[in-house]
Amino acid sequence: NLSIDRIVDLHLNFIRDKIRSGEFTVDNVIIFGESIGNAIGLELVKRININRFVFYAGFTSISDVILNLIGIQNDTARNIMQIIIPEFNNRLVIQDKIRNSKFKMCMLHPIHDELIPFDSVKSMADKFNIRLIELEGGHNDGNIKSEHFNFIKSKLF
Repeated sequence: NLSIDRIVDLHLNFIRDKIRSGEFTVDNVIIFGESIGNAIGLELVKRININRFVFYAGFTSISDVILNLIGIQNDTARNIMQIIIPEFNNRLVIQDKIRNSKFKMCMLHPIHDELIPFDSVKSMADKFNIRLIELEGGHNDGNIKSEHFNFIKSKLF
């Protein structure tokens, strides 16, 4: 059974083992989430004291993705969906983590993402004052270049 909780637990065990062995420290680990993997990455960040996260092609919430796919974009539908599908609300996890002054995060998102609208991620980045790097391309095929990684390294360390 490969549930989200099981996947998170496997990653948590790996990271904790590396920290215990001295190979990693809490201060030199960056969690990199991609698409649905952002929910797993943010859950890791929430459960272990990791304060560096890269949010790549991520969604604000699963309900927002569903509403986008069926073409409904209004607050009433969004509020109803949050009640029906409360899981994977990345916005709430980020809101909670951003209160920690040690937490550092940046976002990368393709401007032509057909699954997760760029504007939804941009509004979240603006709301929480998170640096957003605009990428060319669509969902999960954004063109990440070496200068993006150099920026991430300089921003998160």
